[in-house]
Amino acid sequence: IQNQLPGAFTGQIAYVGAHGTHNFISYNDTNMPFPINPASTTLSINARRPNQTFLRPVQGDFSRGNSSYNSLQTQLERRIGHGLNTLVAYTWSKSISGPGDIGGIVGGGNFGASPLNPYDPRYDRSLSLYDIPHRFSGTVLYDIPFFQSSSGLKKLLLDGFQVSTIVTAVSGDASNVAYSGTSNTGTGQNSRPDKVPGQIPNLARGQRTPMMQFNTAAFTAPQPGEFGTSPRTGAVRLP
Repeated sequence: IQNQLPGAFTGQIAYVGAHGTHNFISYNDTNMPFPINPASTTLSINARRPNQTFLRPVQGDFSRGNSSYNSLQTQLERRIGHGLNTLVAYTWSKSISGPGDIGGIVGGGNFGASPLNPYDPRYDRSLSLYDIPHRFSGTVLYDIPFFQSSSGLKKLLLDGFQVSTIVTAVSGDASNVAYSGTSNTGTGQNSRPDKVPGQIPNLARGQRTPMMQFNTAAFTAPQPGEFGTSPRTGAVRLP
């Protein structure tokens, strides 16, 4: 919806959404044994792999991913005249995807958290790596008028320039929290930590230090045989 407003303002508001299905998802190990408590068996990881022809991790792609994006996008513009133009825009959005965001082993890279459990794709559904809930931008643009009436070489070299300023403020990226330790599931894959009930992972700006960017008390070691309750992405919000 776009409308001319009083005071030479033009306002615009829009809903923008997208839905993706059968997105390619890369798994680090499609030959992973079923997660168990390592203390409950004496068998090695390779001895428990489903495909005994390949006694090693096997990377693979599945078209089992899906994603959804929903946003409210607003814009306010005023052409003041004499070459001066102002514009502000704000987007409020949410993007959810899973069980991963990077599809295709060849050229896919390793950016962001990979899915862990091929036996339960819903476990790895979370906020997308690229989820930015708040985005604001404002700009002032001015056409320099001093050489509009010039001619010849002066007009060719100096006319038509603009001066502008752009201010952008965005939410931090959604990030994961890793659990460093031995395989907690007997699969060879590191788990994620468990969330601690009642604890808020994100710290206020004044509480952050170079050594602590989030509330470490909000996470604890996962239970044996489990991949952890912390989400694939969005466990904390970066600055």
